[in-house]
Amino acid sequence: MIEEARRLYTNNQFSLDVIDEFEREYQSKDAIKWYTRDSFVYRSVNLALRSQNPDIIYKYRFFLSMI
Repeated sequence: MIEEARRLYTNNQFSLDVIDEFEREYQSKDAIKWYTRDSFVYRSVNLALRSQNPDIIYKYRFFLSMI
């Protein structure tokens, strides 16, 4: 998931900083907090779900199982 997010936001330093923060601080108990925060998580997960592409959705499986 993090690798996919970095690929999607290669040219957005703010999002890359948030991705780094997510990688350092994420705990499963905070899944809803991260999803509802205005960040790459919300945008990436929704983009994956809207794509209806199983390969992309699979990359977000661990996070989707927490929310």
